[in-house]
Amino acid sequence: MKTIIISIIFSLFSITVYSQDGWSSWTQTDCYKGLDFRVKKTEYNEHAKKYRWSVQFRNRYQENIHFSCTAVKPSERSKIRSSNKTTDRMHAKGNGGTTGTYFLVDAPSDIYVHVNKVKIGKDTWEGGYYDCDI
Repeated sequence: MKTIIISIIFSLFSITVYSQDGWSSWTQTDCYKGLDFRVKKTEYNEHAKKYRWSVQFRNRYQENIHFSCTAVKPSERSKIRSSNKTTDRMHAKGNGGTTGTYFLVDAPSDIYVHVNKVKIGKDTWEGGYYDCDI
């Protein structure tokens, strides 16, 4: 009985709300309070046998932001977080700037978006990355 109740509660909290144009609502990233994203499933790629997911990022920090990202099916969340592998390097202007990309993911209903290697201000090879601020 406990398992059923926990499963129902988890299901309620993992529902993604989509607008009429297909985009999900803006969601704050796991680790950065000033970086949001939203997703939209656009088409099925027959050749790759995966769904094309568009991802848009919004920067709420005052300065420009630079970060790496990838997207995987939700069941691979732990694996991607521990490996820290990413495929795309993104840049968004400060104060509401947006940027976007897409990923082919074998996930028909939802994806996990992983962000790391964040730099705020200049994107240089010098210095470390911005720490999680949540």
